[in-house]
Amino acid sequence: MPPVSMINQLIKTSNKTLEEKMDLIETGLKSRAITNKKDLIRLISTALSSVKDGSKRYRMLLLALSAIGKAVTPTKTVKKTINGHEYVEMGDGLKWATCNVGASKPEERGNYYTWGDTSSTETSDPRYYKWGSPGKYAKYITDSRFGTVDNKTVLEPADDAATANMGGTWRMPTEEECRKLMDKTNFNWAWDATAKGFWVISKVKGYEGNKIYFPAQFSHNDGNSSVRCEVLWTSSLNVGEPSLAYSAFFKENGLSIESEIRSGCFNVRGVSF
Repeated sequence: MPPVSMINQLIKTSNKTLEEKMDLIETGLKSRAITNKKDLIRLISTALSSVKDGSKRYRMLLLALSAIGKAVTPTKTVKKTINGHEYVEMGDGLKWATCNVGASKPEERGNYYTWGDTSSTETSDPRYYKWGSPGKYAKYITDSRFGTVDNKTVLEPADDAATANMGGTWRMPTEEECRKLMDKTNFNWAWDATAKGFWVISKVKGYEGNKIYFPAQFSHNDGNSSVRCEVLWTSSLNVGEPSLAYSAFFKENGLSIESEIRSGCFNVRGVSF
């Protein structure tokens, strides 16, 4: 079959009848010679210049050209966002941000926060913790040994680093929500040794293959080897020990929910309904 360029040239030859031109266009369609947008535009242009109004055959040819145009023109992926922040649905009922708070790319670690503080910091010194220290806490207290009991067990929006820094309906995940994401029945956790991070890939029906990435935050010695870890704050207080809050602890050799001192510095990942 002749290439599109030759078909166009033949169609434009003055001694060709309209029927002959349409035959050549049909030849071009049937030969599957159209493989890119440039060829498509050239052929559509030629077809338009040859069409007579009212002819069913010609209208059908143009419809065929249009259909081919959709096939050969790459579909632009539309990113799903909330308040300007991209998210992925994993099938657990939540929309997970693709980046940590303060990061512009999934592989960036982003900012570090103490639990209940919305300003980033890199010090875990309890002397600088926003809500005080054990015995002197000003908020989120379930035991009078740590201050005046208010029985607040989940971060309020004003104290949620995801809400404060991402806006919209973003918030930090709860302990229960992080446990759900760690369920290997529904999610495949894969350590990426090259990128030094964790891929979480959905196995939930209707969301298969959707994935999010967590960059490793630091290394620590786990027995006889150095293990890469990522720690994300949850919004949940340890009710039995209110000097602690729950974190999602991702290691290359395991996953767990841990209790950490509230003044600890860890990453934050936003979620939304």
